[in-house]
Amino acid sequence: MEKMTNGLSSYNGERSKYTENEAKLWAYLLKQSKHPQIIEHRCIAASFKVPNFRPIFREDAYRRLLFETSKEPTTAATIAKRTGLTHKYICQLKRKLEKQKRIEVVSIGRCPTTGSNGVQFLFSNHSKQ
Repeated sequence: MEKMTNGLSSYNGERSKYTENEAKLWAYLLKQSKHPQIIEHRCIAASFKVPNFRPIFREDAYRRLLFETSKEPTTAATIAKRTGLTHKYICQLKRKLEKQKRIEVVSIGRCPTTGSNGVQFLFSNHSKQ
């Protein structure tokens, strides 16, 4: 049986249980400047011997999204460029976080990344959560 360690989920402050290998995978993701591409998730998890890797990568994506939107109102395209998350995945996460009232659209305007008009600017008060 694998040894269990306590990990801190940085995007919502809840305590969760990680095996030692899962904790190593989480530490690896924290060191990366961008979220790995989806096609790489299985290989990265296999190198840490973690069979159930999807929740860890999802948690990392939430963490990156909330961190980027906590600094200043930001568009999904800008978040995608900074974090490595795909635009479509950012929209999926945004929908879930809006239902939880953890992220909101604060304005609509011109995207600094794509130049498109009518783009939503997202903001989360991550520092107080």
